[in-house]
Amino acid sequence: MKHFIALVGVIGLAACGGGKEDDEIISGTITDENGEKAEISITGGDGDGDGGFSIKTKDGSFNLSADTDGDAKLPFGLKLLPGSSIQSNVQMNQSGDGANGGMITFESSIAPEKIVAYYKQQATSAGFKIGTELKSGEMIMFNATRNESDTINVTATADDNGKTTGNIIAGSKK
Repeated sequence: MKHFIALVGVIGLAACGGGKEDDEIISGTITDENGEKAEISITGGDGDGDGGFSIKTKDGSFNLSADTDGDAKLPFGLKLLPGSSIQSNVQMNQSGDGANGGMITFESSIAPEKIVAYYKQQATSAGFKIGTELKSGEMIMFNATRNESDTINVTATADDNGKTTGNIIAGSKK
């Protein structure tokens, strides 16, 4: 069954952006050599990389969605830094073990130090404890944890043109 999940993942990523939003590109049931079944569904987006796929087995389900819309679903109540623009937004949830997470990439004209300070304040307000902090050249990052199951990693890197690219990677394992 693991081979099917990997295959569907590759197909799903290749299909992102291949149609109108929420258009079903493919769906069906796959049966492996042991008779185990998985239901799959792949949806297209609006042509800008939006779309996703889902897999449902007897052990649970897995959903992945990707989009570039401005209304990112930031985890743990975090808010997008004002003046930022979403470049990518990938969300994942899995019912079998309760894991979920996502990665959001954004651009801003705000300096990396201010971006990191903004998200550190939000993380501590949400009950996270700041862990590792690192600065290397134009890149600043930190990670934070809460309840040994929730994690946030924020990275901000300035380029030579006055733009900063930020990444928020967050996840929870129940």
